[in-house]
Amino acid sequence: MKPTIQIQKLIPVIALILAFVLTSCGSDYVDAFDPAMTSFNDTAAGINAQIEQLNQDNDLLGDSTWQDETNSALEAFDNAGKALASLPEASDELAEVDGFAQELAFETNLFVNTYYSMLENQDISLIDQANSNMDNINSLIDQINNAINELE
Repeated sequence: MKPTIQIQKLIPVIALILAFVLTSCGSDYVDAFDPAMTSFNDTAAGINAQIEQLNQDNDLLGDSTWQDETNSALEAFDNAGKALASLPEASDELAEVDGFAQELAFETNLFVNTYYSMLENQDISLIDQANSNMDNINSLIDQINNAINELE
């Protein structure tokens, strides 16, 4: 019997800047940040669904239907990361949030590239690197949440 490799999932709770929290910070940045983080949250749910399926059956790594669905989820997640990377300039008050958002975009790109490589090469051993990227993503989500809470 083949061992099952467990793959970490993204933390599904993503920071969203609430309008009443940053009313005094009204800016193009806030207007762009909310939908970018909503998209990130939605696409993370898609990635989580694919990871959950793979956790239940590692043989899916070779299944073309699962691969196609995962590639679509990865593309959407990558685009969400790119949206974070292209946010407008942040005010001084939002600089810390923006710094974490930029790091989140970078880590998302690393995760996506690692996962693409894992699929392309059918190399489940790359999951350790993907899990490390995911740990970094989850940590950055916590940092964004904390930075937003400090603005209240």
